[in-house]
Amino acid sequence: MRLIRERRDYYWNWTESEGWQSQFDQKDLVEGEQTLDLNADETGKVSFPVEWGAYRLEVKAPNETVSSVRFWAGYSWQDNSDGSGAARPDRVTLKLDKANYRPGDTMKLHIVAPVAGKGYAMVESSDGPLWWQAIDVPTQGLDITIPVDKTWNRHDLYLSTLVVRPGDKSRSATPKRAVGLLHLPLGNESRRLELALESPAKMRPNQPLTVRVKASVKHGEMPKQINVLVSAVDSGVLNITDYATPDPWQAFFGQKRYGADIYDIYGQVIEGQGRLAALRFGGDGDDLKRGGKPPVNHVNIIAQQAQPITLNEQGEGVVTLPIGDFNGELRVMAQAWTADDFGRGESKVVVAAPVIAELNMPRFLAGGDVSRLVLDVTNLTDRSQTLNIALAASGLLELLSQQPQPVNLAPGVRTTLFVPVRALEGFWRRRNPGDH
Repeated sequence: MRLIRERRDYYWNWTESEGWQSQFDQKDLVEGEQTLDLNADETGKVSFPVEWGAYRLEVKAPNETVSSVRFWAGYSWQDNSDGSGAARPDRVTLKLDKANYRPGDTMKLHIVAPVAGKGYAMVESSDGPLWWQAIDVPTQGLDITIPVDKTWNRHDLYLSTLVVRPGDKSRSATPKRAVGLLHLPLGNESRRLELALESPAKMRPNQPLTVRVKASVKHGEMPKQINVLVSAVDSGVLNITDYATPDPWQAFFGQKRYGADIYDIYGQVIEGQGRLAALRFGGDGDDLKRGGKPPVNHVNIIAQQAQPITLNEQGEGVVTLPIGDFNGELRVMAQAWTADDFGRGESKVVVAAPVIAELNMPRFLAGGDVSRLVLDVTNLTDRSQTLNIALAASGLLELLSQQPQPVNLAPGVRTTLFVPVRALEGFWRRRNPGDH
C-alpha cells in the first residue's frame, strides 16, 4: 500500500482557439508505503500521517492488480463557500446502537459534542418534530434512549441535536453552537428481495448473452409474481459518472432528503478562541475548469435492455440479451419487484474477441508522401497464438514493404507493426470497413 500526495502546480495558458485556460502540472510524491498480509475475506487497517492537501491511496495485490482511492485532507475554502455561503457549524457526532429499527423498538443514541453544553435532541419528519428532549452534554459525551413510536412507520425521519456553549467573558469565549444530524433507518428488510445473477465470466462479441436470475428472501415465504428487468451496459460508460445500479428497495425504504432548513446568526459571531485564518494564494483557480470541446472519439457502446419477465414459482428465470461487435466489460443489472417487495442484483461480464487488430492511419496524404501505418494486434485469449497477417492496399495507396512474418503472441500481449506506404498522384478517399 502506498500513500501518494498529488501536488498540482497551476498556470495560465493562452491559445487562439480556446483563449486563456487554467492548466496544471501534477507531481506524485510517495509519502509512505506499508505491507499488509490478509487472508481471504479478511479486513485490515493501515495508518499514514497526512497534511493539508490532495492524496491518493494505492493498493497493489500480488497479481499486480491495482486499486486506488482519492481523498482530501484538511480544511478547504470550498467547505464554507458551497451552497448558501454561510459558515459551516461545528458538528455533533451521533451514533446509533443498531443499523436498522422497527416501530416499537428502543434506540440508544450516543452524542459527542465538540464542546460541553446544553441543548435539545429531536426526532424530525418532513411534517415537523415528533419527539424532543432537553440534553446536557458533558465533555465525554452522552447516551440517551429514544422509543420508536409505532406510528413512525415512515422513511423521512432524522435525529437532530443542537448543543450551545454559553459565552464566558473571563476567558473571552463567545457563545458557540454545534449541530448534529443523522438519518433514522426504519427500512423493512423483510420486504427486500435478494437477486443472484448467473452469467458467463467471459464471452465473445456478436453472441447472445444468457443471464439466469434467481430470487430469494431472508424471511418468510417466496412471494408470487416476481417481475425482473435485466440490462447490460458498457462499464466504461457507467464509470464516467460513477453510476450505481438502481435499487428499487432503496428508493422506497431508503434515506430521504432532510426536509428542513436551519437558520441562525451564530455564523456571524467572531470566535474569540478560534484558530488563525489560513492564507491562500492562487486567486480563483479552484473554480476554473478547462474549456473547449472535448476530442471526438468514435467508440462502440453497448446498452441493451430486455423486456421484463416474470419468474417461476421457484423464483428462477432466464433472460437473453443480444451483444454486438463490442470489446470490453459489461455490467449486468437487474431490478426485481412485486406488489410489496423489491430488490436488485448485478454481475460483470468481459466481452473479448480472440484477436483485436486496430489500424491507425493519417487523415490525408498528398501525392508522393511517404508515411507509416500503425497496426496494433492484441491476443485476448488465455493461450499463445501464432497469427498470420495479410495486408492489401487499393486506390492510390502503395505498400512499400513485404507481407509481415507470422507473429507469435502470448496471452494478453499486444504487438505493434509499422507498415510503410506511399501516396500516388491523384484524388482518392479512404474508406474503412463499416463506412457507408
